[in-house]
Amino acid sequence: MTVANIRVLLLDDSEDDAALTRSMLGRSRRSAYIVDHVATIDQAIQWLSRHHYDACLVDMVLADGQSGMEFVHTATKQGYEGPCIILTAREDPEIESRAIHKGAAEYLLKSQLDPEVLDRVIRHAVQRQQDIAALKQAEDNLLQARDELEDRVQRRTAELSKAVAALQAEITRRISTEKQLREAIIELERINKAKSEFVANVSHELKTPITSILYGTRNLLKGIAGELPEQAVRYLHMFDSECERLVNTINHILDLSRLDNHALQVTPVTVPLHRLVNKSLDPLKIQAEAAHVAVELEMAQGVDFIRCDPGLIQRVLQNIFSNAIKFTPARGRVLIQTEPCHSETGMAEIVVTDNGIGIPANAIQRVTERYFRVGSHVSGTGLGLAITKEIMILHGGHLEITSPPPGRPNGTRVSITLPQATPPLILVANTNLSLQALIQAQLTRFGYILDTVTSGREVLRRTRQSPPSLILMDLLLEDTGATDVILQLKEDPSTRLIPIVVTIGTALDAATADILERFTVPTLQKPWQIEELEAAVDSSHIGTTFSKPRKQEEPP
Repeated sequence: MTVANIRVLLLDDSEDDAALTRSMLGRSRRSAYIVDHVATIDQAIQWLSRHHYDACLVDMVLADGQSGMEFVHTATKQGYEGPCIILTAREDPEIESRAIHKGAAEYLLKSQLDPEVLDRVIRHAVQRQQDIAALKQAEDNLLQARDELEDRVQRRTAELSKAVAALQAEITRRISTEKQLREAIIELERINKAKSEFVANVSHELKTPITSILYGTRNLLKGIAGELPEQAVRYLHMFDSECERLVNTINHILDLSRLDNHALQVTPVTVPLHRLVNKSLDPLKIQAEAAHVAVELEMAQGVDFIRCDPGLIQRVLQNIFSNAIKFTPARGRVLIQTEPCHSETGMAEIVVTDNGIGIPANAIQRVTERYFRVGSHVSGTGLGLAITKEIMILHGGHLEITSPPPGRPNGTRVSITLPQATPPLILVANTNLSLQALIQAQLTRFGYILDTVTSGREVLRRTRQSPPSLILMDLLLEDTGATDVILQLKEDPSTRLIPIVVTIGTALDAATADILERFTVPTLQKPWQIEELEAAVDSSHIGTTFSKPRKQEEPP
């Protein structure tokens, strides 16, 4: 099968040799050749510049001493990329090697030529040159791709370098900004700490004289200066109410400062619930009377004692009671209830329900936020319920506010929960069995558990065996006086913190009074009212002094 035309430039100065070569190419059975013949190198170069040739057949020895190698060199230099096949009349390995080295594709002896050999050599040279061209093209493509990639890499590197520089500048700026922010935060913390310390100091400075005024006002109302005119009593009640309000505000500020500084300490003790509620309500009775608001108490059975910090919970209750009274109109009603918590086992619930103006629906979720106050004409600091909520969390309880209460058209229901406590054990030491029975009857009705003895030895033995919550002993026992028992109990680290109340019948001698005063042991004068006994026990049990012992008056 004949393939496409192969165009050949034949450079040979011998017409006979050229004709022979043409004849051989013309007899090829596989390829069709178009042959142009020239005799000199100059002619060959001119034809190459005007025509495309697939291959060149070049005689090694030309006229005028020229060599076919010169043509190969010149043609290659001028851009000819086809194969050059050297034809020679004699065999010379050195010339062959030099020809191949100079760029010749093949080296053939004229004496060994025949149509098949010549055709095969030309076709292979052309094919090889096409492969080389393809490889060269691929190489060129690779080189171009490499150059383009390098260019892209350089551009991308430049862009990345620019981006990195911008990022470094941004990082530097942010580091500087962060440093400034840290310095600003440190300064704000310093200012805030100084502000908190200032507020705390000012609050303490205000609380001291206000407490003194409150103490004096209440003593005057108790009649310490004799009977007062009605107008004076009215003013004293007003002073008492305003001082109490200021003390509560100061306490809120102090509590807030302690909460922010994580310094608010909760010291839980076992407290009689009914007494804590009554004690919290007492200062507000004047406010309720002035507002013509009825306050009712409903104490459920079975909830006698709770575990809490009485000072903090008293302020919580006063805040809740005060709000209920403040926002209830004249002739309104505030109901205070204590009962077991139905949703939490082991918890007691204190519920305060009023039929006042209530809290708007859009504010109910925010009333426990600091400084939030309802309405356009507001009063107070906006701290009471926020601090109440945080104090309840510290106690393991919670605060719940509903407005209006379920089933009611208006008003507010506020409830708090606190852990219930086991009734305290009181050890009663008295030689008078009738008095023992009276004490037992009186304290049992308040929920206390009692154990009774008659001697100081039994007091020491029972106390060390099973420490009670409180010791209520008479001044005189079967085997010793109360002072000896007190000295032994206070010297023993395991019993020295147990509170003691001493019942007395007459004024004390100086030595006994000094011992009782030194160990802060309150006394209860016989005969007492049941309220006095309850107050003495409750006050001693929660760590406050009920009364100081009275020394026997010396003769003038």
